[in-house]
Amino acid sequence: MAKFRSSAKPLRIFKPKAREVSTEQPELLVERLAGDGRGLGYVDGKTVFVTGALTGERVKIRYIACHKQFDEATVVKILAASPHRVEAACPHYGACGGCQLQHLSYPQQLLHKQASLQKQFAGVVSEDNWSPLLSDQPWRYRHRARLSVIAKRDGLNLGFKRQDSHQLIAIDQCHIVSSAIEQQFEGLKYCLEQLQRRSNITEILINEDSNGDLAIGVCCKHSLPETDLALLADYSVRTSCAVTVFNGKSNHWQWSVGEPQLAYQIVDHHITLPYTIKDFTQVNAAINQHLLAYALDWLQVTSDDVVADFFCGIGNFSLPFARQSAKVIGYEHSKPMVKKALISCQLNGVENAEFKVLNLMADKVSIKPGFNKALLDPPRAGAEQLCLALARSGVASIIYISCNPATLLRDMQHLLAAGYQLEKIALADMFPQTKHCEVISLFTLPRLHTK
Repeated sequence: MAKFRSSAKPLRIFKPKAREVSTEQPELLVERLAGDGRGLGYVDGKTVFVTGALTGERVKIRYIACHKQFDEATVVKILAASPHRVEAACPHYGACGGCQLQHLSYPQQLLHKQASLQKQFAGVVSEDNWSPLLSDQPWRYRHRARLSVIAKRDGLNLGFKRQDSHQLIAIDQCHIVSSAIEQQFEGLKYCLEQLQRRSNITEILINEDSNGDLAIGVCCKHSLPETDLALLADYSVRTSCAVTVFNGKSNHWQWSVGEPQLAYQIVDHHITLPYTIKDFTQVNAAINQHLLAYALDWLQVTSDDVVADFFCGIGNFSLPFARQSAKVIGYEHSKPMVKKALISCQLNGVENAEFKVLNLMADKVSIKPGFNKALLDPPRAGAEQLCLALARSGVASIIYISCNPATLLRDMQHLLAAGYQLEKIALADMFPQTKHCEVISLFTLPRLHTK
């Protein structure tokens, strides 16, 4: 007779015992860089990922974690350095988890990312499909930053998290954010230290818009008292920064001083998009312009086309596309974002765009016909259900922009299975000095398959 576990007794879960970390400090030759920027070599035939090591270097390592199939280590001493090694610009590099490639020259960063993508998409994408990569300034490219805060009775730390950790690394400078944002770190930290309820603060948002105007968002667990708000108001006046306080798990607006309205400009198309500090905008304005140029060129948008823009946000792609097409239909799951996109249309005199609320991350996505070209720019989770719907739609051309090549590779299988052809693909270096890649791709449906 079968025996069943009594519901009164909880299920016992056994966690595997952590492997003992070797105290040896062996030498190894780094054969190549892994996709995440770590050096890859072998010790006694076992793969070792080495943080801070570059291809061709001989290094002495210290183990930090041991696993069944591979080990992880960090560099103790560089015995033979790569000619492409450079000194990291930021003194916090190696502790702060924001950057992974500052020790590699920027031209080599681009070559590494390109090679990693080509390997990842091998078998699906031929060499002829790759278009020239998009790059711009490797420093000072971020117009927004999100800093963590830990405040106790004896002080306050403001900074970023360590790589793969919740540990906060206090910082006083950052070379990938704009100079105007970096200049706020010291004074803002001092101001926050004076607050009576500083332990309520969890995060700080800092944003510089296209006009150079600054806004700061203070995210709190609970409301701040009037005395603290007065100190923040004084900081706002002294620095000409708009300050907004959000509180609670849902981060509802509590209080603001200054003018929190920001504006994002797409210069080549004479478009201004108003937004607030919590709205999503591309962190790298220059690469955003390059992506937009590629998208318009690849889709060959004309005055006869109706274009669907999925994950349209505040209209970053929708409004420029509307300038050249018969009509644009923007889809976004956030109702407030749709309202802002409509406001942007009025502000920019765009009359041939409409926006609809649609849950694009649902278990099943249904889209109505009425467009012949489409663009999607989803979050890191990708858009598998939307790609299934697009594969059935018969739309002639699709641009897929992805900040996560792994989900793009997954989603594109549905388009290829439906008869679409991958025409072009390119790396867009939206995040220099980091391991992250942005990819733009074009899929077309041969006339034989179009509806």
